[in-house]
Amino acid sequence: MSFNFHSVYRIDPRKPAEKGKHYPAPEYHRTVNQRELAKEIAQRSSLSSTDVLAVIESLKDVMPYFLTDGYIVDLEGFGTFRLLLKGNGRDEGDQVSAKDIKEVKLNFLPGNEIKENLRNIDFSRSKKKNKRT
Repeated sequence: MSFNFHSVYRIDPRKPAEKGKHYPAPEYHRTVNQRELAKEIAQRSSLSSTDVLAVIESLKDVMPYFLTDGYIVDLEGFGTFRLLLKGNGRDEGDQVSAKDIKEVKLNFLPGNEIKENLRNIDFSRSKKKNKRT
């Protein structure tokens, strides 16, 4: 299977006076929702799409519970999820407080199976015209 891309013209916002360049950009078709994922998984397994959908819903309920309790969630082969914090720095460690936390991010680190699949992508240039912004 081939992943399509097109070129996009971009100007570096830090250097607005300089001429922009064309960069490769992914060509997305649309978003696949969890019902479509459940149907596809059901076709590849002995579960019904309703059963798969129930597992996806349960995963959505359970993951935040573990993440906010300080766990790293490892979906072996798929990848790991963990929370990262962005905040203000202080001179002394005992000065750091919850008020210094400015953002919580969900970090995903793909597992080896996903990484291997991503390393083996074939790319094809889209037949669409270049996009210039």
